[in-house]
Amino acid sequence: MNLKKLGWKAFYLIFALSDETFSLLVGMKQTKREDSEQVMVYVGLLNHCYWILGTIIGVVIGEFLPFSTKGIDFSMTALFVVILVNQLKKADRYFPFVIGGISAIFWLILVGKQYFLVCALATTMIGLIAIFEREKLQMKEEENE
Repeated sequence: MNLKKLGWKAFYLIFALSDETFSLLVGMKQTKREDSEQVMVYVGLLNHCYWILGTIIGVVIGEFLPFSTKGIDFSMTALFVVILVNQLKKADRYFPFVIGGISAIFWLILVGKQYFLVCALATTMIGLIAIFEREKLQMKEEENE
């Protein structure tokens, strides 16, 4: 997917990107490019609207009903595990998951749970960019041969 061809819509897709939107977009079967670009914008817009509406409803209901947040940390962890399993099932390469997992464990041990996430994300991003750039160079060299 080339976001440059979407024009201003690309900025909105980046702005509206959430874990749920990303999971839906990656899991979608693509048809014609024009249709899929339009669908991606609509998915981002609908998820953004659902997010805002859910927040407003939650704030209004939360003002009137006592609500314990106990267990919410587990539900967020469970959400990310479900997204991860879904991505693993559809992945054709597993090294991004391995790089992310190893860097998370490494930085958790090295700097502790307060700072590991930023370090792990940066390390994973740098590692993936390096690998993809190397693959791109190899493909260009093979084309030139």
